[in-house]
Amino acid sequence: MIERLNCWEFMKCGKGPEGNGKSESAPCPVASNAEASGFNNGVNGGRICWLIADRQCNETLVCSPEQDSRSCDSCDFHALVKSEEGLHDICRNVGVFIIEIARTRLLHG
Repeated sequence: MIERLNCWEFMKCGKGPEGNGKSESAPCPVASNAEASGFNNGVNGGRICWLIADRQCNETLVCSPEQDSRSCDSCDFHALVKSEEGLHDICRNVGVFIIEIARTRLLHG
């Protein structure tokens, strides 16, 4: 299996699961989202970041569900994942992710 980069590795932001050792650099919600682990062969939300609320895409941008997701369409990392995984796989994985989140919320109220 080919090792794939997670968003924090590609972006070199220091906001991965381990942070970068500085107190002001806590992990991004993408890196902390264990529910998304394994999707598109990523760690936590690292390869499905565009679906994670409050993701910290760079120093000045913190995306929320209310914001337009078109910024992800122009992201080099999003393009890389689409290329590596294929559009069909991404659509399938997104569907599975949404179903699992809905199931979890229904079971745990």
